[in-house]
Amino acid sequence: MWSFGLDRRMRVGFKRNKLPGPVSGGSFKRLPRYSQGKNKMKSKLSLSSFCLKNFKAVQNSKSIRFTPLTVFVGNNGSGKSSIVEAMETFQSIVLNGLDEAMIPWYGFEYIWNKDKEHKTIKDKVSNPMTFTFRGTAEDEKLKFHLEVAADSTFNRIYFQDYKAAYDTGEITPMHKFISKGEITDPKLKSFVGDWQFLRLDPYLMTEPMPQKRSYGAIKLNHTGSNIAEYLQSIRDQDLHAFNGIIEALKAYISHMAKSNFRVYTTYRK
Repeated sequence: MWSFGLDRRMRVGFKRNKLPGPVSGGSFKRLPRYSQGKNKMKSKLSLSSFCLKNFKAVQNSKSIRFTPLTVFVGNNGSGKSSIVEAMETFQSIVLNGLDEAMIPWYGFEYIWNKDKEHKTIKDKVSNPMTFTFRGTAEDEKLKFHLEVAADSTFNRIYFQDYKAAYDTGEITPMHKFISKGEITDPKLKSFVGDWQFLRLDPYLMTEPMPQKRSYGAIKLNHTGSNIAEYLQSIRDQDLHAFNGIIEALKAYISHMAKSNFRVYTTYRK
């Protein structure tokens, strides 16, 4: 699967599966189904849906259903970047802990959505930041729900709630997996471990990068400086998957060319 959001800075979040499959659009506008004829793929997406509350520009995203290619199109400030940034922040919380995940934002209070009136209840702020994901891993259905909150002075942040459901079980509290700002749930860590995020910086992308010559998977640099090598690695491993990515992008570009959208590109000195 390739799920990404684009805005004027071309900010992209990726999650990769072996086969990109059929294509439809993002949460704002559906694109026509794309089929590769006899090779139409029906693989399950490892990340199927996401719901976000009280993060930056998003008060309540409702359920966002992901497809092999998901594109967010909207006005500046509508929350496109917030969705991708929330996924990246969630991954950092799970893998690195709350404190480290907040460092890029200079604190919880700067990414906590303030559009809704917040109240202080027993020295705690209401309306926690909430992340809810659904997906599959090794044919097992998974659901994760995490709430992050703070005290009234924002000097302490903590997990207010963590619930999970494995396979067909009901979602239940998993407080045994949270301790001192960290999550130890191995299933959740595995679920988010291979997410990759990319910011396409045209200036840095022109800088020559040393090629990875040792064994091991090639991961995208945040700047996009190794995107050519990354795509080449996909082509080397699975030509069918690589061609699927190219055809999916062609389908989206063709659809946008026929729509009423007009794309402007600007450069700042």
